[in-house]
Amino acid sequence: MRSLGIAIVFVLASSSSSLTRVQPALPPHAAGDVDGDLKADFTVIKSNGDWYTLTSSSGYASQSSVSSGAPRTVPVRGDFDGDGRQDPAFYNPATAHWHAALSGSSFTSALDMTWGTPRDAPVPGDYDGDGMTDLAVYQSATGTWSIFKSSTATAMTIGYGGPGYTPIAGADFDGDSVADIALYNRTTAVWSVLTSLSGFTTWFAVPCGGPGYALVAGDYDGDGKADPAIYRPSTGLWYIVTSGTAFSGTIALTWGGPGSIPIPGDYDGDGRVDPGVYDPASGVWSVLTSSSSFTSSFAIGWTSNEAPLTSAITPPETDLVRGSDVEGDWLSDITVYNTTTSQWSALTSGSGYTAATNVSWGSSAYTPVTGDFDGDGKADRGAYHPVSGDWLVLLSGAGYTSFIAKTAGGTGWTPVPGDYDGDGRTDFTVYNGSTGQWFGLESSTNYATALSIGYGGSGYTAIPADFDGDGQTDIGVYHGASGAWSVLLSSGNYASSLSISVGGTGWTPVPADFDADRKADFVVYSAAAGQWYGLKSGSGYTTTFNMFWGGAGYVPVKGDYDGDNRADLATYVASSGTWYILLSGANFTTAMSRSLGGASHMPLPQYP
Repeated sequence: MRSLGIAIVFVLASSSSSLTRVQPALPPHAAGDVDGDLKADFTVIKSNGDWYTLTSSSGYASQSSVSSGAPRTVPVRGDFDGDGRQDPAFYNPATAHWHAALSGSSFTSALDMTWGTPRDAPVPGDYDGDGMTDLAVYQSATGTWSIFKSSTATAMTIGYGGPGYTPIAGADFDGDSVADIALYNRTTAVWSVLTSLSGFTTWFAVPCGGPGYALVAGDYDGDGKADPAIYRPSTGLWYIVTSGTAFSGTIALTWGGPGSIPIPGDYDGDGRVDPGVYDPASGVWSVLTSSSSFTSSFAIGWTSNEAPLTSAITPPETDLVRGSDVEGDWLSDITVYNTTTSQWSALTSGSGYTAATNVSWGSSAYTPVTGDFDGDGKADRGAYHPVSGDWLVLLSGAGYTSFIAKTAGGTGWTPVPGDYDGDGRTDFTVYNGSTGQWFGLESSTNYATALSIGYGGSGYTAIPADFDGDGQTDIGVYHGASGAWSVLLSSGNYASSLSISVGGTGWTPVPADFDADRKADFVVYSAAAGQWYGLKSGSGYTTTFNMFWGGAGYVPVKGDYDGDNRADLATYVASSGTWYILLSGANFTTAMSRSLGGASHMPLPQYP
């Protein structure tokens, strides 16, 4: 944990020296309450930015809609005008611009403000206790929280966290009606809370979690304090560590499962959070009520294949799983593409890699591409035409029933999909091996702007990966003859670079995070020797990674199959369709073998 640092910068002095703390107009347990009845509502966000809500005050029988005036970027939850209702709001990570249609004005006026810096994560919450949500952002590279306090129009900056931590926005863990600064470390499965009650000077930690869980913090025991809680998509398990027992007691419930999105909220109005899930495929919203001691439930059928508003937090995707996680549990699934039939098959992690899902998409004229293009935390099925430059992507968020089409590239261009703008969605990006030109359509602006950078050229292979740990794909190239790696870093706005030499003739670049510091390491693979060798970023590239696994006929595949945030040594033998995976979670002493594919199949996602 980085050391705590607090600095308050006065932007505008308060007009009163005797401000009193008020109870928040929108209690944490009623977050997501659009109609003001202190019960959570069901809300979806359309692609054009409109919010549609099935209201609890109508018994979930009628809907309301609001045109937010902003195309969908990142929807954020909060009551920005203090009227006790959720305002439709968005944050654009590319520009750090906030937009909220204010419910107190019947949505005739809006809050528009730039707060933060591009690529910061939004963490809105009531950090000053005035009953209004404050604009706040978190910078993962430095662990800096920047908060604009609505009560005084002043800025507060707090250092707490750093790379590898997921911020938990707006939750009140100490029960003082003020949001705390909270973090989750997936590697250690520990929640760390810097309490507002102490003036953000003391903190406590609670173990709860592990690989494959979403964060669903909330007050499940009704003591006025948020409880650390997790949800496992592959099994539907909800696991809650209750603050009312001083974090010594737990609640374990099963509600949901594969394909369901967690939507925790107080739907029955008893002051406690209820486990809820939304099934995009069927359009069914299901809630297990706390007022019945979690023994009764209700379900509502309303609008399928939509993006629900939810307080659930998914730890940021990494390059390791973005292209292969079909279940949304942050574990790679064993995936192949049949070049003859264009069928995608995946052995799912939730089934212990024993059950397969199958989707047909593409044709022999298209190259398969992997990524999460709709930002739902699940791998989509993409196809790229190497002559026309057409991209066709079948979206997992729509249950693989609709697709998006874009054009970028063509003859001489290689697809290099990645999240170059840091909005959590894969961008349509290509690299020209002759000219060294990189070109990509940015999802953060709804593809209205493009990335265009010259870096590389003849003899250089594109190696897109996140080498600086800022959550964005960096622009990198590898010189096969000399083993020289050159990377333009996104954290420096592609103005600063990093150069390393490892590899050369006979070595294939396999950049990935082998040491769990959320940065890709400079690693190469020799098919002739079956050797993986490279320099690890966690030591400042002073220590080496050196393992033997594979050999002639073994294709290296990128993935994290055991959920420890480290790349496993995965190989695929096309002649037999056999996968051999040496697991990093067991310190590379335990292996897993599965059969999926064959001579006409391509393992995905492939390096580099």
